[in-house]
Amino acid sequence: DYALIQGPPGTGKTARVLRTLVELLLRSPEEVLLIVAYTNRAVDEIGRTLRAAGIDFLRLGTREATELPETLIGTTAQRLTAAELQRAVARCRVVLGTIASVLMTPELFALKTFTTLLVDEASQLLESHLVGVLAAVRRAILIGDERQLPAVVVQGADHSAVQDERLRQRGWRNWSDSLFERLLRQCRQYGWAHAYALLQRQGRMHPILQHFPSTVFYGGHLQPAGLEHQQSERLPFRASPQSPLEELVSRHRLLFVACVPDAEAYGYHPEEAALVSALVCALARLWGEEFSERHLGVITLYRRQAVLIRQQLPAPLRGVVTVDTVERFQGSERESIVVSFALNHCWELRYAQSLATMPDGVVVDRKLNVILTRARQQLVLVGCPAILEQIPLYRRLLEFVKHHGCWVAPGFVRQ
Repeated sequence: DYALIQGPPGTGKTARVLRTLVELLLRSPEEVLLIVAYTNRAVDEIGRTLRAAGIDFLRLGTREATELPETLIGTTAQRLTAAELQRAVARCRVVLGTIASVLMTPELFALKTFTTLLVDEASQLLESHLVGVLAAVRRAILIGDERQLPAVVVQGADHSAVQDERLRQRGWRNWSDSLFERLLRQCRQYGWAHAYALLQRQGRMHPILQHFPSTVFYGGHLQPAGLEHQQSERLPFRASPQSPLEELVSRHRLLFVACVPDAEAYGYHPEEAALVSALVCALARLWGEEFSERHLGVITLYRRQAVLIRQQLPAPLRGVVTVDTVERFQGSERESIVVSFALNHCWELRYAQSLATMPDGVVVDRKLNVILTRARQQLVLVGCPAILEQIPLYRRLLEFVKHHGCWVAPGFVRQ
């Protein structure tokens, strides 16, 4: 009564797979679908995908929380009588909403009987989020990636650990684990290969950018889908370089720009902020007149560093270039990504990682996985190698850049 679809970055979990599942399921007249995700942004993305495919749906939630207010049940209610609204809801075969909006609308299950629950980004939802909804449907299809950032849980691992031995024997280890992860672990343990599958063709990253995360985090299973931007040798910048820095970034898809630690700083790095600002200006000019939000983003580990970088950017770029933390970048992509690690001390390294042991026994740094898989065509890393090399996985990454990308020594960007 459930199926798990593992969707690594760029494999089209929403745009392709979820849409195809909805189209296939709706071929059966008895199917009535409930589709949920954790955030309103994710639900809106599902809504836009279904609308483009010509699939009718109703959405739960408030007008303030969605970019598609015309699809809300509340909006529909404003132009219909109560009896007409009841019939409209009864006829509708697809309902969307965040898991919170579904849980706050229990009367929905008195009006409709759902056959299949589709959960997008399921690895961000805990057992406690989904258990009540699972009890109200016949089956569930969970789409997610347990190797990216999980749900945010306030309690520490000791407080959320499952203590009851009977539950532990049946597969529950920690209440901070997602339902998706526990079921996947269970499927692997019992050899239920029919209940889960891994999407392997990704249409986001250029092969040079794909190689390291595929090898380290996905056992080498990720393969490029062969899209045009994945086959091109040169970056498709519209403008010609006019400075040494622009010449440098125009020739390389993968770069590491080195700097030295700032012993007086914590949670920010002024030199890195200045380097990132210079890189953003260079890349924005190279992308040309059509430069937009989709072309460039900046990821950092600290909110304070994000604020510092925004302050250093020219005013015209502040509204176009997204500068944010790793957590808020999950689910997004840009043509070029600039990363500012802003780590000055070895003791900060424990905050830089999000380590987890996967159902297949592989230890994954979920935070680094998200960092490395947001870029489609170019990835520029800015950090202090003397600090980053203290982590074995980061040491491997830096060695990979030295052999397959471009290593920029401290001081070059200021020249």
